[in-house]
Amino acid sequence: MKILTFRGGVTPPENKLETCHIPSKRVNPSETMTFLMSQTNNGDALCVPTVKVGEQVLVGLMIGAPTDDTAAPIHSSVSGKVIAIEPRTHPSGKQVQAVIVENNDYDTPAPAVSAGRNFSMLSLDEIVEIVRKSGIIDSSGGNSPTHLKLTPKEGKSIDSIIINAAECEPYITCDHRAILEKPYELINGLKVLTQIFGAKQAIIAIAENKPDALNLLRQLIKREKLDVKFVTVKPKYPQGSDKQIVKTILKRKVPANGTPADVGAAVFSVTTCCQIYRSIILGTAPTDRVVTVAGDCLENPINIRVRIGTPISHIIKSLGGFKFDPEKVIIGDSMTGFNVQDLDIPITKSTNGIIALGNVKIPPEQPCIRCGTCVRTCPMKLIPAELDIQARSGNFDALQKLNINDCAECGACAYACPSRRNIVESINSAKRGERLG
Repeated sequence: MKILTFRGGVTPPENKLETCHIPSKRVNPSETMTFLMSQTNNGDALCVPTVKVGEQVLVGLMIGAPTDDTAAPIHSSVSGKVIAIEPRTHPSGKQVQAVIVENNDYDTPAPAVSAGRNFSMLSLDEIVEIVRKSGIIDSSGGNSPTHLKLTPKEGKSIDSIIINAAECEPYITCDHRAILEKPYELINGLKVLTQIFGAKQAIIAIAENKPDALNLLRQLIKREKLDVKFVTVKPKYPQGSDKQIVKTILKRKVPANGTPADVGAAVFSVTTCCQIYRSIILGTAPTDRVVTVAGDCLENPINIRVRIGTPISHIIKSLGGFKFDPEKVIIGDSMTGFNVQDLDIPITKSTNGIIALGNVKIPPEQPCIRCGTCVRTCPMKLIPAELDIQARSGNFDALQKLNINDCAECGACAYACPSRRNIVESINSAKRGERLG
């Protein structure tokens, strides 16, 4: 089978073998759970608490309502009593409102978000409403609410559905384990998506470093007699982004500030596809997820299934603690995740990894040497070095001419830069209308 790839990108050490072949372990929730009222779009999209201090909550009860379409409802993952509503630290470093719940360990369930009917008997509007009420988000699309992907703007038709199982980020193997452990959830979730869009083709894009997952899915797809195409992609970063996977597989360029729907595609992550099935058939909102816990500071790196709202400190303690104190703890993947100091930060819907690293040597930033490495690396065919210069100068007109909005902030340029320039940081600041420093 031909292995597809794209221009540019980087191939950092994978560091996946420690976790990809070990079954996921379930970690019990902590005595006190913290539910951040912002779990989409890196902490910018907000929810407002729908409960009060002293109120009893149930597993699956909505405790946060979105303020607009950029956010998704938040549900309690435990039953217990609300003991505080106060600002807490988001992985991004921002302070956001949080609902603090004292876990009573009973796991009393709230009414289901759906009646658990056969999805083939549901209308499009009914399915979209279940997904919206469930608060499902999609990591392959910037952690935005999934129901927005299910309802493309008027005039946009979807001819291709892509399940993005590339998982190209170093250390992260939670999707790999989800395929091996819950393959029928993935396949049935794909059936739901196929029904919704009536697309001409359904594609599962999987990296060549997951032969066991690929073989399992092939067997099940054949048994189910589904018309699904498999595409093998090179495990190169940033293959996991919506725009990149569409470009690699369909050879279509998603426009700046656009979405795959603009070119007739809809991309979903493995986790999202599985959760769509669970919400429709079981009626459950996403209250837990699989997270890769890895890094050289850990005695036994592993994937865990953990409740949303569980503090990182509780997870590390449950796994036996650190071998030695980490110099860096990253929430998310090692390329675009957040470096955090506070280990009481909780798991959110978008958390796919906790990476604890020791002996991290970060050399100081040096002047650009005009080597062109960032240009060769950029998958979006931009000139990152020039974007960096203009961003630091605050020349916003020049940045628009350089197509700054095409930048996905994947970090490939900064990873490859011999001068260790903080290119992504300066571009991100410029997009917010600010100058770095």
